[in-house]
Amino acid sequence: MDLEQWSVGGRGFGTIFVFLLMAYSFITQLFPAIVFSFMKNNFVTKQGAATGMIFGVITVAYITIKQGTIATMFPSFPQVIQDLNVGIIALTINIVITVIVSLFTNKKVTADTRKENSQSA
Repeated sequence: MDLEQWSVGGRGFGTIFVFLLMAYSFITQLFPAIVFSFMKNNFVTKQGAATGMIFGVITVAYITIKQGTIATMFPSFPQVIQDLNVGIIALTINIVITVIVSLFTNKKVTADTRKENSQSA
């Protein structure tokens, strides 16, 4: 009997490993916001960071539920890339969304702040 066949509470270790990988991928979605927060001139807004994390978590959940892998999504990619965890895709989506939303909300916040400052003066 191998580890896959041995069950805990009616579920095999394979299921536990999938949940652990999914949890790890969820926690990884905090990484871009933390790294951006250490930058000297941080352009990331809280709206951008939150939206990026939400999109990252949704991506991880969707891919995990569909039991997708990079190999099934991109069969023509080299084997080295196909073996990566799907959390990499979610992390990439997270970073792109974080930057885009932050650039839009940063300009809006700056314009609103200038408007408030000019009215109060």
